Amino acid sequence: ILQAALWVGTLGIPVWLYLMKSVSWKEFGWEFQKNDIVPGLLIGLGTQIAAGLLYLPLYVIFDDIDVSEPARELVDKATGLGVFLLFLVVVVGAPVVEEIFYRGLTLKAFEKKMGGRLALVV
Repeated sequence: ILQAALWVGTLGIPVWLYLMKSVSWKEFGWEFQKNDIVPGLLIGLGTQIAAGLLYLPLYVIFDDIDVSEPARELVDKATGLGVFLLFLVVVVGAPVVEEIFYRGLTLKAFEKKMGGRLALVV
């Protein structure tokens, strides 16, 4: 529920810009090409492996670290419709909203102002 307030801004601004005809969905990076599938899957898999490797030193230093405990508690509390809504928010909503705002709007604006490489760092 608290996430909804954040989404009003992060999704509301791009939608408002689109409705005002300032920006097209294509300019947000929303264009699908078949040749994006395999590289996207490989990058996603590689990122998951890299994230796991980055956590390894933390697991060695801190024996009792449990990074998934808050997520487990949230899932355990959810029942019925709550599980479905949680799924929609975590699996569908968050990735789509974040892609539209951060990569589609923010990154594109930074690229125009400071160039591609610096925009990626910022």
